[in-house]
Amino acid sequence: MSKQRSFLNLRGRTPIAPDPSQVVIDGYRVEELLGLGPMTAAYRAVLESHQQSVVLKVLLPHLADSEVFVQRFLQAANAARLVTHDRVLPCYDVGQSNGWVYLAGELMEGGTLADLVAQGPIERLRAIYLSWQVAMGLEAIHAAGLVHGNLRPSNVLVDEEDAVRLADLGLPQLPDLDGPATPGILHLPPEQLVGDATISHAGDIYALGVIISGSLIGRTPWSGADRARLTALHHEGRSVVGEIPPALLDADLSAVLNRATSHRPEERYANAWQLREDLERLQYQFAPIHARPLDHETGSTVISRESGIRSTRSVQMPGPVVQPPRRRNWLVAGSIAAASLIGIATLIWVLGGTSQAPVAPPSEASVQPAVAAAAPHAAVVPPKPAWATQAGTDAHGRWADLTVAGQTQRMRHIAPGSFWMGSGSDEIGRNADEDRHLVTISRGYWLGDSEVSQGMFSAVTGISVGYFTGDDRPVESISWLAVQNFLATLGTTGKVPVRLPSEAEWELACRGVDAPGVMPLASLAWTAESGLEGTKAIRSLKPNTFGLYDMLGNVQEWVEDTYGRYPREAASDPLATGGVYRVVRGGAWNLAAPAARPAARSKALPVTAYFYLGFRLAISDD
Repeated sequence: MSKQRSFLNLRGRTPIAPDPSQVVIDGYRVEELLGLGPMTAAYRAVLESHQQSVVLKVLLPHLADSEVFVQRFLQAANAARLVTHDRVLPCYDVGQSNGWVYLAGELMEGGTLADLVAQGPIERLRAIYLSWQVAMGLEAIHAAGLVHGNLRPSNVLVDEEDAVRLADLGLPQLPDLDGPATPGILHLPPEQLVGDATISHAGDIYALGVIISGSLIGRTPWSGADRARLTALHHEGRSVVGEIPPALLDADLSAVLNRATSHRPEERYANAWQLREDLERLQYQFAPIHARPLDHETGSTVISRESGIRSTRSVQMPGPVVQPPRRRNWLVAGSIAAASLIGIATLIWVLGGTSQAPVAPPSEASVQPAVAAAAPHAAVVPPKPAWATQAGTDAHGRWADLTVAGQTQRMRHIAPGSFWMGSGSDEIGRNADEDRHLVTISRGYWLGDSEVSQGMFSAVTGISVGYFTGDDRPVESISWLAVQNFLATLGTTGKVPVRLPSEAEWELACRGVDAPGVMPLASLAWTAESGLEGTKAIRSLKPNTFGLYDMLGNVQEWVEDTYGRYPREAASDPLATGGVYRVVRGGAWNLAAPAARPAARSKALPVTAYFYLGFRLAISDD
């Protein structure tokens, strides 16, 4: 690479990106320069074997002169290939070709968090939402036994829908940091600035705290500070939180930032999942549960929001220590949290006939018991719905029978409530479209205890539908549009306002599962692991706690919503409309177990008819 000695040296100079025509890497066609960082130039390129657009990050030539730096770059890039998470940019290829040192990753359209911050302060809830996704990425990176070590706004990619991906995982810092601050130096924790070169999980958490602070004020805290001045500020005990105007902070956000950016690594969040969880709670106006002062015999470090100067006072540690969440096996991934937490109310599911406003659920990280059906009050006998031939109450709650043309469909009552919809970052098999968010269902509803059977469908329409025939088998090979025709016919003949459940109603009902270890998936759902060659009769396995059969298997189920990204804020009675695709929920006899999760979702055109796709009925409360 001697012919490219025109590139400038590191100290005090700005590197220049090679022209795309100069970058020749076997197997790739380099098209255009996307951006320039202190270590790499990023190019849009095409992987010629697959004709797939990728981003190529090429180590700048003056850094490639250092064999030690090259090996660190390659080692970090290869480690990044081990992390597969929807909040971490996938790394496809790493290597050296024709003198160039490179990594190839997924090309993500959009900009970076640095671009957003350059436009000015980011609104509080948006800043928390973006940072929450960064914390999810860090959680996955740390779970893989790695450290990002290079976290800064320019490495946080953000698309047009505010979906975040972390880039440059583990790439080494520049070797000379004596002069003016590089873009990454302001995000280094104090211990690294004063001589400790060890990168750690605590350093990543500190960097994210700085990123949040910078997002709120629209600039990097202490912009323009050189290494010497920044080190002096840390020695003075100044905190990045002190750079934020008090009007932008409330007590909860201040507590989270103080914990994340503490000068002492041991006083920061012990794990990325704790920071992720507190940020998640802030989105819904819940108090953080991990950002608590630490109880030391000599007092605890507390940072003043107004001055940013550390002070020491004695504090008393409130409440018990919250244990980290257990990694959920997909066999029991359907259970949700419903337990008491300090400072918030307990989540209550009301399965009786009384009406009660839902209470916001606590975090999943406390404890994870099953959602249990509440026994109806002995003195209250709910009236029979007008459409029901008979009704009653059993161990699963209220039921009512809908009988049409000699065929009966039992319906189960689902009471209103609030729940965490979607999946947590540690859930095995989760997909990028399952972001967890708080949902409230404000009205009770009835849901079929099973899929609609071929017997009922034929009795109502006079038509047989199903590739695997049998009156007691679920209807399948039916499109969403055909389902709507059936519902209209049933509504007229049975004089009942039947409909499909919304996606949120379906997931709420699906999450009525027994405690972990009590009800294995094989007892609840027919999946590919069951070794079937088709569907099975409805109600062949055990029901969930709400008395619903086959929610996780046998056939997938149409719901009412069109497909799209979940909202980033809390939602009440959500129903997505206006999209082209319709949402499909649940597992099926020919799908693997990871698809049999309450949060798993897919999409299909409304004209699609698969031999593993059916539906179940829903009816609104009278």
